[in-house]
Amino acid sequence: MGNIPLFVVMFLTLAIQIAVPLARIINGLMLRSWRLLMEAYPGRELLWDTACRFTTAMIIGGRFPLRLNNMLQLFATPDCLCLSTAFGGAPEVLIRWSDVVRFTDRSDLLFTRVELTLQKTGLSLRFFGRGGRFVKRWWRLRSYGTG
Repeated sequence: MGNIPLFVVMFLTLAIQIAVPLARIINGLMLRSWRLLMEAYPGRELLWDTACRFTTAMIIGGRFPLRLNNMLQLFATPDCLCLSTAFGGAPEVLIRWSDVVRFTDRSDLLFTRVELTLQKTGLSLRFFGRGGRFVKRWWRLRSYGTG
């Protein structure tokens, strides 16, 4: 009975020693694709024509897909689509229209799903819902001159 506090302390110490490195590994694998985007397409200050906040997107092509649920902000100019996870300030990722290799519209009657494949990284960005409609309007405006 007298060793129970010692056991609890040892158990918690061992659990923390296992959990912290494991969390760092998982975090590094999950955020690798976002870091690749930030390095290949660095953001900068621009004057935005339009913005869409609290959107959902998924980055596909890294080791693990990274889903950004209702935390992504999209900004657009005629030449650029900009992504940010921070409120205010410059966006972290600035994608030029010419860097998009493929635009795929997989929308149906109820759901909007748009996918962009990028040239420099080979990653795909999949946008859902409001974010998908925003990207679709940006693509149509740039490609066809109509909203």
